[in-house]
Amino acid sequence: MNSSLNNTETYKVILIGDTGVGKTSLLFRYVDNAILDVTVSIGVDFKVKTLNIENTKVRLQIWDTSGQERFRTVTRNFYKGADAVIFVFDISNPQSFESIHKWDSEFRAYGKPNAVKILVGNKTDLNNQRKVEYDIGLAIADSLGMKYYETSSKTSYESVQAVFNALAHALHEKKKNPIAEDDLVEENISQNLQMSSDNNNNNESCMC
Repeated sequence: MNSSLNNTETYKVILIGDTGVGKTSLLFRYVDNAILDVTVSIGVDFKVKTLNIENTKVRLQIWDTSGQERFRTVTRNFYKGADAVIFVFDISNPQSFESIHKWDSEFRAYGKPNAVKILVGNKTDLNNQRKVEYDIGLAIADSLGMKYYETSSKTSYESVQAVFNALAHALHEKKKNPIAEDDLVEENISQNLQMSSDNNNNNESCMC
């Protein structure tokens, strides 16, 4: 047996979004291929899914966080150490879409700066009630540096599978190419330093 088959990579993935957007349904659909009735998460729960990518076992620990305000402190604790985050909104609920900026800002404050991020517009089975168009979701994802997918845990297992499989491959590639990631971080630092220098120069030249 090829020893590389024994290689295992474990990643912590968290689902974030307003209550009722279908985070728990996405989790159960992907891991168990089970279709849930409407449910509201209580605190935090998780499931595990293992994929074989390039003779490596990629183990996803997927954490389902509650979007309810009273569990916010508990949820924030699980941001720490997350290798990837899936932001979820309901395409028929514009308020849940507007909350994505809030959730992203919160994760930036408490989570890893280099975590892999994906934005998901869920409940495409309610397309006749759609309030957030695909192009709008894609534009916001691009502006936040995320990939964008749309899913239905009720009618399309393939759409759900595509999200998590893409995430697993992205994490695996990131693990394989740490130098590229370090170069990106260094480039971002250099850009920030240059911006800071430019701002200082502008301030020094100001005669007001």
